[in-house]
Amino acid sequence: MLMRCKVKIQEGLHNSTFTHMALAPPRSDRPHRAFVVCGQIVTVVDLDVGKILEHKKDLCSRDITAMVYCSQLDCLIIASEELSIRVWGPDWDLRTAFVGHNGVVNSLFYCSELHMLLSASVDCTIRCWNVEEGDVIECVHTEQKNPPLCIGGTRKGDTFFSFSHQGVDLWSIRHLYNLHCKLNSDERAPLRQILVSPFPAPYPTRVLCVSRDSDITLVAAETGAVLTSFDAKQRILCADYCLHKEILLALTESGTVLQANTLTNPITLMQEWKGRGQGPWQQRDHVTENDAQNLPVPGPPCCLVLYSYVAETQEALEEWRSLQERRGCSHRNKASLDDAKNRFLIILGQNGGCVSVLTLDKGKVLYRTPAHSGQKVTKVQVYPENDCLLSTGEDLTVVVWRVNPYVRECLSQQLSLHCGQPQVYLAALGPHLALTSQEPDSAIYSLMHFNLLNQSPTGRPPREGHLDHFTGLYVCPDLEEFQSNAVPECLAYGGFVM
Repeated sequence: MLMRCKVKIQEGLHNSTFTHMALAPPRSDRPHRAFVVCGQIVTVVDLDVGKILEHKKDLCSRDITAMVYCSQLDCLIIASEELSIRVWGPDWDLRTAFVGHNGVVNSLFYCSELHMLLSASVDCTIRCWNVEEGDVIECVHTEQKNPPLCIGGTRKGDTFFSFSHQGVDLWSIRHLYNLHCKLNSDERAPLRQILVSPFPAPYPTRVLCVSRDSDITLVAAETGAVLTSFDAKQRILCADYCLHKEILLALTESGTVLQANTLTNPITLMQEWKGRGQGPWQQRDHVTENDAQNLPVPGPPCCLVLYSYVAETQEALEEWRSLQERRGCSHRNKASLDDAKNRFLIILGQNGGCVSVLTLDKGKVLYRTPAHSGQKVTKVQVYPENDCLLSTGEDLTVVVWRVNPYVRECLSQQLSLHCGQPQVYLAALGPHLALTSQEPDSAIYSLMHFNLLNQSPTGRPPREGHLDHFTGLYVCPDLEEFQSNAVPECLAYGGFVM
């Protein structure tokens, strides 16, 4: 079958030399169109009736170097000598602009199956972009002296090609991560906390997620199945999960501690503890009379963590297995939560500079102690394997506490480190402590390492530091490394010889 010319358009083109073309399929409200480029001008052509619709001269200030139309998102994507890629909506509204290439973009390709835009540039890189989110996914160096001239691929997105003066290269997409579990359909709902149970097999790995204001979800890490969920009906500051006892703990914005049963679906509220650890200092708190009069009165808690010390591992495992046989049962024996051998303590960091320790069964205040010079405690983290508790406060210090879960005076301060800046994240690895601090107004983003044994800075900072807000700090015990990440998509490592 021979091809024949359906329509020929000359009027209004002014003998222009066109360098790029993109086609837009017809819609109910718009005809079949073509976008053609001459210099920095985009001419829109109605292919159904064969006439020029308009000439767009203000999309960029320099010549256009690549163009593609995305029918899935109904947008025209243009790259120009300005070294930017711009995404235009149907009414010529600028949706987003991508910047990152150090050279002119030669070619664009949109893969609808992967929802991904690919760009090839004279800087010898191929970049992948998420058009809907407006961010970069990946940057690949072609490792060639000759830059890619064009990029394309299959509709499924399983194979891509690029060619240059040297030849043709074939590419495939490899995913480090795939969607494992979707907690809710509202993509705008922020996920504010993710907590992974740290206990090895035969215990399963559980993931506790706090999203929106009051939603808590418990997920099986192996399968991604949602085991159970909880709507607290009030804003949650943070939460923790006792796997051995199948108990959820949550701290509300008003300072109330919630204890709930995770054996049911949805999770069943068991007890609410209000005002725990608050009120004037007493003689039983082991503070001097002078401190009792001068220290601020402990206020509502603002952070919570569970300290789990399992001495009888086999006994704890057998109890956990017996609990699984009663899954779905709302009745719980509260007496079983008071374990003389395996200790589970709730630790609260409070306004007014106080750290309180509560029992798991009744929420009774077992012990409380002044902290951080009477200023707000902003974070508490536990390391039972090292008998250690870390706390940070608005006094710009990090306090290291020794924990003895078998005595009433279970916390003793070991040392205090003054950092001079607000701490955002902290993590401990043996005797080493890593801290992140940031002052956005002065663009200072610091990662500091300390040796807890001699209270001195240690280690060497990453060769490439962070230039924006920290988003996390983690410990990888197997590699004996700290890992920190920050905006935008930056990951740094710091290792120690133990």
